[in-house]
Order: sequence, then C-alpha cells, then structure tokens
Amino acid sequence: MEFFGRHEEIKRLQRQFSDSKSATLIYGKRRVGKTTLIRRAAESFPGNFLYYECVRSSIRDNLDRLTRLIAELSQSPYLHFNDFSEPFAFLSSLGRKTLVVIDEYQYLKSLGREGEIDSLFQAAIDAVGDGVHVVLSGSYISVMKELLEEDNPLFGRFGCMINLKEFGYLDASRFATAASAREKAELYSVFGGLPFACSKMDPRTSLRENICSLLLENGSPLRTYMEYVLFSEISKVSNANRVLESLGNGKKRYTEIEASTHAAQNGATDKHLKMLLGMQAIEKIQPINRIGDAKKTFYTIADNLVRFYYTFVFGNENYIEIQGAEGYYDSTIEPAIGQFISRRFEGIAREYFAMEAKRGGNPRSIADVGTFWYDDREKRANGEFDIALRHLSGAYSFYEAKAFSRPMTKTECDAEAAQVRRAANLTGIEVASIGFVSLEGFDFDSDEYDLITGADLYA
Repeated sequence: MEFFGRHEEIKRLQRQFSDSKSATLIYGKRRVGKTTLIRRAAESFPGNFLYYECVRSSIRDNLDRLTRLIAELSQSPYLHFNDFSEPFAFLSSLGRKTLVVIDEYQYLKSLGREGEIDSLFQAAIDAVGDGVHVVLSGSYISVMKELLEEDNPLFGRFGCMINLKEFGYLDASRFATAASAREKAELYSVFGGLPFACSKMDPRTSLRENICSLLLENGSPLRTYMEYVLFSEISKVSNANRVLESLGNGKKRYTEIEASTHAAQNGATDKHLKMLLGMQAIEKIQPINRIGDAKKTFYTIADNLVRFYYTFVFGNENYIEIQGAEGYYDSTIEPAIGQFISRRFEGIAREYFAMEAKRGGNPRSIADVGTFWYDDREKRANGEFDIALRHLSGAYSFYEAKAFSRPMTKTECDAEAAQVRRAANLTGIEVASIGFVSLEGFDFDSDEYDLITGADLYA
C-alpha cells in the first residue's frame, strides 16, 4: 500500500534514531498506523531491526517470545533471560546498532504488579549501550499516557513522544485522488481519517454503496472494527456507549448528556466524560471568545467514523437486519445524510484555516481558530458562527461554511454578513474580514468577501 502523510512524524523519528542511544514513546488508537509509521521511519536505520508485539498471555510467555526473536537475530540459539531488563543488556553487548520495538506495550504492562513492568523497562532503558534504540508503542491511550506521569518509573526516559492521530481531511483525501471535492468531503465526513477506514473506501463507487458495504452489512469491515475493536477499548468506561450514542444524536451539553443517559446526578457523568476524553474518544469544545466559560462548554465525538456509527448504526441493528443495508440507508440515512455532512464540513473548513495559520498562509497572524458565541439580549436569543479566526491584534475574521449542492449566492452571503456585523456590535469586537467557504463555489465574484471553494480546500 502506498504510504501517505506523516512527514513530520517520520522526520522526528529519524532524528531520534540517529542519536547514539534513545527511547521513544508512540501511542494512538488501534489501526491509526503506528506500526506502519515505525517501519517506514526504520527503513533508513543503519542496523538491526527487531519488532515484537506483546500478547495477552503471561509475562514469562512474552519474555520467551522476545527471547526467540533475539536468538534468531543474534544467531545465539541457547539464550535465556530472567526478566525484561536482561534482553536489552544482551543486545547492548553485541556492539551493533539495534532498533527494538515493543508494540502493544499495554498488554505486557497489565500482566505485572503495579509499576513492575515499567520499572523493568526503566532499568533496561537506563542501561542500554550506545546504538540501541528502544521504542514502546501502544494503542490504549490512557494506559500509555501513564508512562509520562511524574510518578511513573519511565518518566523522563523518552527523548521523543508521538501521539499519533487520524489523518486530517487533506491527507485522507489522498486515498481518493480522482474524486471530486464534494466526493472527498463526503467520504471524510462519514469515514474520517483513520488510515484503516480510508484504505477500505472505494472512491469509484457512490457514498451510498460505501456506507452499505463497509458499515451496514453484517460482517462488513468497519462495522466489525467498531463492534470488536472500539467496544473492547471503551468497555473500560461504564455507560460509554450511552454517552457516545447521546453525543451522536446531537446532545452536546453536560446536562443534556446526563439526562439522555439517565445517569444519577452524582458526578458519574463527569467521571465518564473525563475517561473518554483521556482515551481521545471525545473532545471538549469551547468558543474561542468564551474560553473557560463552563456554560459554553460542549462535548463532541472526536472521530467522524465513530460519530456516524453512533448516529446511525448503534442501537439500530435490528432495523438494519429487517430492512437490509440498502433499505435502511434509503429509509433512515438518506433523509439525514445531507445535514450530517454539512456539520462535518464545518470541521473541514476550520481545519483548513488551522493549517493555513500554521504554514503562514492567508489569513496571516492567527492566534486561534474555532467557533464564536454571542448573546442577543434584545431578541432573547443566542447564536454561533461556524468559523472564527482570532488575530494577534485582537480582531476577528468570520467565515460561514456551506456544503450546498449548488453555488452560494450573493444574497445568501449578504444575509450571513449582516448577522456577523450585528454580533460584532453586540459584543464590541473588531471585524477584520468576512468570508465564506462553499463546497460548490459561488455564483458571483467579490472584493468584499473572502470566497473559498471546495477546490481551494483540496488544492
């Protein structure tokens, strides 16, 4: 399979591997591409490469499995080690450059007493000789992040730490290079940026066919991924499915989530949300002009694929079975998919501006990108703008994102701009510029507004 993206991560790893000795921590959800990234970065490593994936059996079994790999690598058939600090001392004694990857480390960590395995690896990393590089990788994010805590034996041992996340919309689009801007946006809105999901999409067929074959049919690959891989990870959080289903169906405030999950008002919902945040399954969102305002704190599912699953599939398995994949799509998903994609398109547009700010593009001097909230006391209403850019000067630029199936009109833009100006008067802020992001472009040219098309997003 062709390798996409991850250029910055590869550079970081290659720099790390060029040190005389080093330790690296890589973590991220399953199927996000950790192993592929490590192997890609290791291609330029001038020495031996040893990859071991931990198994959920026993400490002794894992040690024996690793020993067999080292014996094969070193051509020393009679090796025996007593604990996990010894294999690394042996590799150091060989005097060869060696890159050792211990993958799915959380499985091994869970087999020992609290801190036991981490302490053994602390000793191993501290004692390795020049030229031996150790990589610990894992997919249980909350468990792997424990290695970075100050009271963990491995604290301070890693010269490089990478939290590997899904592809953004632009890198995900490289799996569908021949598709139109609309098709790319639709695929990303449903399947997100998980490399495993992107690799399963068929951009030559319709969105409907992809959803049916990948998510609705029994035994379909992404439905299986959700039901077995995702469920096994979030099962550590009681009530997790209810929380995610609530978020998938439009609830985003704490009180809404608590009510819809029928949770007792004893702080349990707060605990569940914090655990899901730690697993990077959800995100906490605040308007950039109301940071720290608990009343304007919202929660959302972090990944588009997970969001789609909990919006349309979870809890509806019986209806899908009765109606069939295509029948269920036509009756339930088709009427709502446009609105679903429209909301995800707003996220694509915000990501575009975040990338532009990072690379110093237009608009320049951006301090933050997000949504903007305002209260209209005169009308006893409030409102939110899809995209707000806060400049270093303190002024704001505002954009509205529209995934219409037709070009956006001047009349529509003028009406949205009037709302921006009214909100600016209400909040007393300076408006630097007003613009629009339209998937199908515009039926007019303008010097008054900054106009960005779908083609511009994927340029």
